[in-house]
Amino acid sequence: MLTAIFSAKTLRRFDHDNGKIAHIELQLDDSVIMISDSTESYEANKTMLHVYVPDVFKTFDNAIENGCVIIEKPTKKEGDPDTRGAFFDFAGNYWAVSTQKK
Repeated sequence: MLTAIFSAKTLRRFDHDNGKIAHIELQLDDSVIMISDSTESYEANKTMLHVYVPDVFKTFDNAIENGCVIIEKPTKKEGDPDTRGAFFDFAGNYWAVSTQKK
């Protein structure tokens, strides 16, 4: 899903014997995130992530087209250099995406 939404590139991936992700490193623009699937001994945690992207509208639309749920459509608020939007992914994680114009 992150590859579809953010055009993320997989840098490294290690799988458990059952095919679940033990560790994956994904490059999103100029940032790298490291994540894994949950296991019986390592429960899933929901989180909130904020990511700057080149085009907040394109990223947001990609997220919604890939089954994410809208929290807030991209908006530019007075006094804020960011245009930002937010969505929940399939696992319930909160993603805020922004593009900053100087």
